[in-house]
Amino acid sequence: MKTIALCCALWLATPLAWGQATAINQPPSWAKNVVWYQIMVERFNNGDKGNDQTADDISIPAIGQSPPAGWSVTTWTKDWFAQEAWASKAGLPFDQTLLHRRYGGDLKGVIEKLDYLKDLGITALFLNPINHAPSLHKYDASSYHHVDANFGPDAKGDRKMMAAENPEDPTTWKWTAADKQFLKLIQEAHKRNMKV
Repeated sequence: MKTIALCCALWLATPLAWGQATAINQPPSWAKNVVWYQIMVERFNNGDKGNDQTADDISIPAIGQSPPAGWSVTTWTKDWFAQEAWASKAGLPFDQTLLHRRYGGDLKGVIEKLDYLKDLGITALFLNPINHAPSLHKYDASSYHHVDANFGPDAKGDRKMMAAENPEDPTTWKWTAADKQFLKLIQEAHKRNMKV
């Protein structure tokens, strides 16, 4: 019982218990004065049509998830509620084809829109996950140390490079074109006094 009482007394004496600021529970000072803009890269802007996803890029064989026959990237101006030709031919309900829908957004597309975002008064970008993954949302990363290959300028080359790496051995890791494109995005954002 004395141990419990001592632990409680020590906890109550700590700055965190009383809500006092410490270095670990406070945001950086710059974060207090920024205007955030959240970006889901795949859905933001297709700056490079040469790196658009293929049916193989979005297939997840382990769970039997593959896009319907004839699948293709959706055009940016298409009516959201209208099914694509490939979706209609599959005969699936609208909600069952949405997870296969891709628009081809990439990091070049984000870079192209930085001046527009700056003009809006945006001073910080919050990116949804950008790790290499088959999904549109990228929360199911297949690589936690690489940017998604389709977000960079050389998707095929990046996949080949990643396949030659050993994920458990950092000495085999190399910078992919998509990784370098992300570094370029950071540089371009910083030139505009924007945080990423």
